[in-house]
Amino acid sequence: MANALVDYVLMPISLPVILLWLAVARVISFVMGMLVLPPYLMARRLYWAVPVARTAWQVKPKWSGMFQRLGFEKAYCMNITRRFLTLPLRRSVPDVYILGFPKCGTTALAQYLMQHPAISGIDGLPYDPALSKESHFFNGVLGPRTANSRLLYRSFFPTLVTRWWCEVVKRCGTWLCLDACPLSACLPYVAERIKGMSPDAKLIFMVRNPADSCFSGEIMMRNTGIDLGWSYSDDVFDAGGAADPRFSISAEDQSYFEMLEKLNPDEPLPLDMPGKIYTSPASYLYFSDFAARLAPYLERFPRDNIMVLEMKEFYRDTERSVRKVLEFVGADVDKYSFTEVAMWSGERRGRRMHPNVREKLDAYFEQKNERLFEIVGRRYPWGAAASSELPSAPGASSSDCGESAVVVEMDGGGR
Repeated sequence: MANALVDYVLMPISLPVILLWLAVARVISFVMGMLVLPPYLMARRLYWAVPVARTAWQVKPKWSGMFQRLGFEKAYCMNITRRFLTLPLRRSVPDVYILGFPKCGTTALAQYLMQHPAISGIDGLPYDPALSKESHFFNGVLGPRTANSRLLYRSFFPTLVTRWWCEVVKRCGTWLCLDACPLSACLPYVAERIKGMSPDAKLIFMVRNPADSCFSGEIMMRNTGIDLGWSYSDDVFDAGGAADPRFSISAEDQSYFEMLEKLNPDEPLPLDMPGKIYTSPASYLYFSDFAARLAPYLERFPRDNIMVLEMKEFYRDTERSVRKVLEFVGADVDKYSFTEVAMWSGERRGRRMHPNVREKLDAYFEQKNERLFEIVGRRYPWGAAASSELPSAPGASSSDCGESAVVVEMDGGGR
C-alpha cells in the first residue's frame, strides 16, 4: 500500500520539482566543467585509481589526444558534479554485480544485460562502454578514503525517477541496478564491503583460460600506454638463478596481497595499490587464481546467489547464455529483446604469447584450475584439463545448464 501511494500519488505530484532539480544540477555541473581546477582535481583521483584512464590518451596523436583528454576530463567533472548534486534522489546500490574477471567478457555481458529495459548500469559517460558499466568505486575512484561509503556509492547509479519510469510507467518488471567492474573480484577486501552494502545481491563471475586472461591483460595495458617492463611474448629466462617473475609470486608480493586480504572495510586503501595491481606480473597470477578469488564471496554470500560463466561457452551461444543470466538475476525474460553487440577486434596487433611461456603458465595454473573445477562441478578445456564432467557437488541440480548448489554455472567466451 505504501509503495502504491509513492508510485501513483507522490511521484506524479513531485515529478515537476524533481525534473527541475535535475535540470538545475545539469546547468551547475556544466559550469563546473568549464572551469579549470575542478576537472583537474577530479581527474587526478580517477587517474590514481585507474592508471589506464590517464595513459590511454598518450597513445593517440598528440593534438587529438590532448583535446580528447581535456574533453573527457570536463565531461567527467560534469558527471560527478551532477551526480553529487542529485545524491538524495539516488537511493539504490546494485542488485547485480559482474565482479570479474578482467578480459573475460564482462563488458560484453554487461552490454547484453543492459539491453533489458529493467536493467540499468552506471549513470556514466558515452566515451566508452566501460564507463556505463563499471564504477571502480571499490578501488578508490573517489579517493582512497571513500571506498567504503554507501552514500557515495549510491551516486554512481540512476535516480529514483529511473526506477519509477521502468516499473510504473513502462511496466518492465522489477528494476535492477548493475555494477560490472571486473577488478572487484581481484581485490580481496571488496567482498566484505559488497556484503555490507548489498547482502542479497546476485554475483556473476566470468572466467577463461587464465593463461589467456593474463596475456590479454598485458595487451590491454600496452595498448593503453602502460609500460610494463616485461612481456609474455618474450621467452622464459633464467637471470643467474633468479626466478622468472612472470611465473611466481615473490614473498614481498605475497605479503602485500595478504595485507589487502586483511584490510578492514573502514580502512583507507593503500596509496601504492593501483601502481602495483596494474603493472606487476605477480598481480596477473594472483588475479587469475579464480578459485582463490572466489573464496571470499563463497564465504559471505548464499551459493544460489553466485553464477560462474566460461567466456568461450558464453560466446558460443550468447543469446541463450544472456537469457539464463536474466533468469538468474530475476529479470523478466519475456521483456528482453536480444540484439547482437559489436565488440572490439584486433587488440593483439600481431602479438603472440611465446609457446614456452604458455607452457609455464599452464603448469602454474594447473592445480589452481583444479580447485575451480571442483567448485563449479565440471572441467573447462583449459591447458591440460579435459572437458569431461566432474562429479556434481552435494545438492547439485542435474539440469542441462549445469546449475549447482555450490555455484550456479552454465554452458554458454573478450572484453
